[in-house]
Amino acid sequence: MARRKQSVEKPAAPSPAPDFGPLPGYYGYHLRMAQLADYADFAREVAPDGVSPGRFSLLTLLAHNPGITQSALSQAVGLDKSTLTPALEQLVRKGVVLRRKAASDRRSYALSLSPKGHALLRRVTAGVERHEANIMALLSPKEQKLLLGLLKRLTQGMRARSGS
Repeated sequence: MARRKQSVEKPAAPSPAPDFGPLPGYYGYHLRMAQLADYADFAREVAPDGVSPGRFSLLTLLAHNPGITQSALSQAVGLDKSTLTPALEQLVRKGVVLRRKAASDRRSYALSLSPKGHALLRRVTAGVERHEANIMALLSPKEQKLLLGLLKRLTQGMRARSGS
């Protein structure tokens, strides 16, 4: 029996760096890249619970506003009801959020966290605090304050332009 000659793959040549064209000059591009990096770090810090930044916002708002209506919550997080409803449905199914008919208006629901939801929020908040520290470690106190102010201003200005 003849032995087959084993082929050895040659390592691929490194790809040339891509040409990003005008992207490096676009603010939106850098906001998106920062968001992706932020999301990855957030996910690492809260990994055991698998809560997204959006779900963390919902849990926090529900903890601080027990009985809030879905309409008020939708407005607070900047999501339309059709986007918010599936997220809430999932949290209700998991036993994290309680939904009851509102006493003041039987057509709307009053939302709050269940005891399980409060426990989840406590665990996730510890990871979020680590995540926030990771971000802030990259900036001086003055830069932190400046960044927060600029992000708020951008959010308010862009929402005003879009009418939301």
